[in-house]
Amino acid sequence: GGTQGQAPPPASWFLFAVVATVGACQSCAANSLKIIWPFFVADSFGFASAEYGRLIFVSACITGICVATLPMVEGRLGQFRTCFILCVGCGLAGVVGFLPLWGVMGTVGILAHGGLVVTVLALLELGKSNVKSFAPLFVAKGQQGKGFGYVATVLRLGEIVAGFVAMELYEKNGGALSSVVAVSALLFCGAALLTALVPASVKSASSSSEAK
Repeated sequence: GGTQGQAPPPASWFLFAVVATVGACQSCAANSLKIIWPFFVADSFGFASAEYGRLIFVSACITGICVATLPMVEGRLGQFRTCFILCVGCGLAGVVGFLPLWGVMGTVGILAHGGLVVTVLALLELGKSNVKSFAPLFVAKGQQGKGFGYVATVLRLGEIVAGFVAMELYEKNGGALSSVVAVSALLFCGAALLTALVPASVKSASSSSEAK
């Protein structure tokens, strides 16, 4: 099914705040990864700025494709389920991507690392777009402009927090893996928050369609 026939979620500033907070977790995770990754690939693989630039180019291309597919994904899974899956999936893929597999698998491990991290970055951007469209649905009609503005502000705050803590984690807690575990834990907390506080009726309204 698509989005036609879905019941709109109830207007609630509390539920809006829950979803926006999950978006802040995604935003903080994405920016933390962007800050840590160039140092990590330089320290671990000896990559120079040219190699990292190519990785970012590939990441940007994949991100554009992912964001373009968002309406189709939300239509199939619903906005709630999309948000939850992106949090959990990115958290797991981030941890796996920074396991030191290249020490055992060599070039294949490096390629797997690059592919996973590029994918996680793209999916986190998809998650932020999902939150931007999902959270304002909980705002009463006539106030949704405010909702979009508040979501943008909260996502920006997540990026600012990442700027403060990402390198501290990287330099003082044993390198990238422990940093990514912390970032992934943030995503898992966001998913748990979403599941615990958004009522089942809202999940149903956001993730299933009924023919009329």
